Amino acid sequence: MRNITLCVVLLVLSGCSCHENFSAYRYNPFQFVYPEYQLKAEVTEIPSTSFSTVSGTPIDFFGLNAMLPPQWEALAKGKTVKENEVVFKSGKDVVIVSREKANLLGCEYSEFREGNKDFCAAFESIEDFYWKLYTLTPELLSKEKYPTSGQQWIVHKKGFFFELIERIKIYKGQGVTVYRSDYKPSFRLSTNLIIFHNKLQPDYLVISTTIKDEATINALVGCNEKTQR
Repeated sequence: MRNITLCVVLLVLSGCSCHENFSAYRYNPFQFVYPEYQLKAEVTEIPSTSFSTVSGTPIDFFGLNAMLPPQWEALAKGKTVKENEVVFKSGKDVVIVSREKANLLGCEYSEFREGNKDFCAAFESIEDFYWKLYTLTPELLSKEKYPTSGQQWIVHKKGFFFELIERIKIYKGQGVTVYRSDYKPSFRLSTNLIIFHNKLQPDYLVISTTIKDEATINALVGCNEKTQR
C-alpha cells in the first residue's frame, strides 16, 4: 500500500497544481473544481453480522474476526501473513489488511508543523482528520462565517484521496468507526475501508479488496474482536 503519510506531506509542501488553466490557482488553491470535492459521507450504523460460525467463512487478522459469506472458503485458506499485513487471495479475488501506526500526517514533526500551521491546527488526530475529510465539503465551508484555511486544506485533500473514488460512507459502532470508499468501476480495487477500533488503539487498519459483493463488504465492516472457537 502506498505510504499515505509521505504522499500527503509532499502535497502539503508543494501547495500547487499542474493545471495551469485554473484562474489564479497559484494564489487561490481552494477552487474545488472536481466532483470529488463534493463527496460527503452518509453516517450509518455498523451492519449486523449475517453469518455465524456454522454458515459463514471466518477470517482472522490482528486480533479481529470477520465472518464472510460461505463461498469464500478458498479465500480464507489463501492467507499470507507479514509483520503488518495480512493478505487473503483466491484467484483474482483479494483482501489486503494493513495495520497502520497512528500519525499526524507530518504534523508530529516540528519543522513540518511550523511550515503548515493552519493545516496542522485543523485536526487533533488521524481519525479526526479522516472524519473531517469524509464530512466537510466546499458547500459546508461556504456556510461558515469564517472558515479556516486549515479546514480548506482538508477539503483540498479530497482531490488526492478521492480522485479514483465514486462513493464514500462512514459506519459508527460501539468502539469502532469505519470509513468506506468505493472505487470507480475502471479501477481494479473495489472498496477501501479505514477502521479505527478500540482494541487496536493507537493503531488502525486499512482493508483493500477487489470483491464487489455487498454482503462481504458488510462482513469486513462489521469485524469484531476475535473470540475462541
